[in-house]
Amino acid sequence: LMPRLLPEIDRRFGPDYILHVTHGASDATRFARKASEEGARLIIAAGGDGTVHEVINGMFRDRSPVNPHCTLGILDFGTGKGLAQTLALPYSHHVQLNLIANAPESPIDIGFISYHDIHGQPCEDLFISECQIGIGSVVAQKVHTGFKKLGGTMAFGIVAMAQAIGYRPNDVTFQFDDAAA
Repeated sequence: LMPRLLPEIDRRFGPDYILHVTHGASDATRFARKASEEGARLIIAAGGDGTVHEVINGMFRDRSPVNPHCTLGILDFGTGKGLAQTLALPYSHHVQLNLIANAPESPIDIGFISYHDIHGQPCEDLFISECQIGIGSVVAQKVHTGFKKLGGTMAFGIVAMAQAIGYRPNDVTFQFDDAAA
């Protein structure tokens, strides 16, 4: 599908863009960071929620934009389409490209989370739209490591049902504006 969109990208944005194809974790973060540092005015994240998450984290350093003049466009190719639904993105990739090229910029809230990974190491991340912990994060992880080929609705439905039966909750402490909750 993406190769068929390249002529439309050329028509809307001109031939002077750089296309990066991701092959593994953190590729999109590295590409977005480099583009931001080099003065890009627009970065289009073509992928799903995970790709957008990585791009956001590449566009920021220490919770501040690397390049305050760079904007984010989202071309949704996601499995579950969670972020696309939250942002009310149209289903058509052609219409999404039109919005990126012609619609006025819209602000979006970015959240920050600090946590310990599965090895106990402290981590920090930025996120937009939602930050899943507990059963939601387990469902997303399992879908993306084995059930993705079933498609979004079926994969998320099967995994969510299986997790609803056997999920064991974790202890979580939240802190909002420097006060534990």
